[in-house]
Amino acid sequence: MSRLLNAVRNAMLAATAASAGFASAPLSAQTAQTRASTSEGLSAWERVVMEATFSKADADDDGHLTRLETARLAAFTDRFDALDADQDGTLDLEEFAVGFATAH
Repeated sequence: MSRLLNAVRNAMLAATAASAGFASAPLSAQTAQTRASTSEGLSAWERVVMEATFSKADADDDGHLTRLETARLAAFTDRFDALDADQDGTLDLEEFAVGFATAH
C-alpha cells in the first residue's frame, strides 16, 4: 500500500511542478526517451491510475507482474509475451506502462 501512496504522491508532485514551470532533475537521454515513449499521451492522472493499477496487481509487491498477477487484467493477458520486452517472464513498470498506454 505504501508503494501506491508513493506513486500517487510522486505523480501529484510531478504534475504540480510541471504546471508551475519547475524543471525536474536532468535525466539521461535514454531515460528521458524511455519515459516519454511509455507515457506519451497519458495525463498526470492517467499515470497515477496506471501506477495504482500496477501496484494493486503486484500481489507479492516485488515490482514485477507475473502472468498470474496479470490474469485479472483483460488487456494484458493476451499481450503478455509481446509486452515482456526483456523476455524474463514478468512485466516491470515500464513494460506495463507501454501496455497501459496502448490499451488506453
